[in-house]
Amino acid sequence: MKSYEELSRLLWRQRRLIETLLFKLEVERLLLATGKIRWLDAATVEVGVVLDQIRHEDLAREALPLAIIRRELDLEPEATLTDIIAVAPEPWGEIYRDHQTALLAYIGEVEAAAASNRELLQRGLRSTQTFLSSLHTTAPADGYSRTGASVGATLKPSIFDSDA
Repeated sequence: MKSYEELSRLLWRQRRLIETLLFKLEVERLLLATGKIRWLDAATVEVGVVLDQIRHEDLAREALPLAIIRRELDLEPEATLTDIIAVAPEPWGEIYRDHQTALLAYIGEVEAAAASNRELLQRGLRSTQTFLSSLHTTAPADGYSRTGASVGATLKPSIFDSDA
């Protein structure tokens, strides 16, 4: 029974980490949406740190409690949480089903938040590219020389926000 409790504890920890990931992704989205890119690098690093913690928890879960429970239930080493739920003694099957339901819901939220952040980043990239290309345009021709070459006025300096 100790392995069942340990697995439940690890699943709770994983749920909290995914909630933290959702929070960090929301912070990142708010920074992108408001154009406050000064802190974007720090927010991205924090997302990476939480992802590393989640990976570590996955490994910890696979290493001990899941392996022991699979053996106790005569399941294959590759058996999933769904397989364990189907044959786990009560109340563990129901407890794990609740964890799985919550984790799947969180995964959907994480995917949506990540997609939103990607879209905001792509919009920002397109906007920056458009702005930068506007700085490198040639002046329109004011007329033509005797040889037929176009004669243009010199470009005047542009004023722009260096934080853009």
